[in-house]
Amino acid sequence: MYLGRNPGLLSSQAGVTVQRYPGRVGGVPVEWLRWSEDGRQRSEALVAGFFGQSKQKDSAGLAIHIFVGATSQLDVAHMEAAAATLRLEEER
Repeated sequence: MYLGRNPGLLSSQAGVTVQRYPGRVGGVPVEWLRWSEDGRQRSEALVAGFFGQSKQKDSAGLAIHIFVGATSQLDVAHMEAAAATLRLEEER
């Protein structure tokens, strides 16, 4: 997982066919990009707006790049489902 202001898609560098699937990370809609490379199943999503409701000023413009790799599509789907449970908690 990458958290920052300059995410880049790994799938664009792979030079292979990418399949697109809708999903969510937290309450944010995302598009999961899935492909196979070097015998591994891969998936990634860029999450913009995850910090949109944060009171922290330094979170403006931050994006999350989530990327996973596994030996099966089922394992990839499980990791995507786990990413869907991410939540932002404000400091108390």
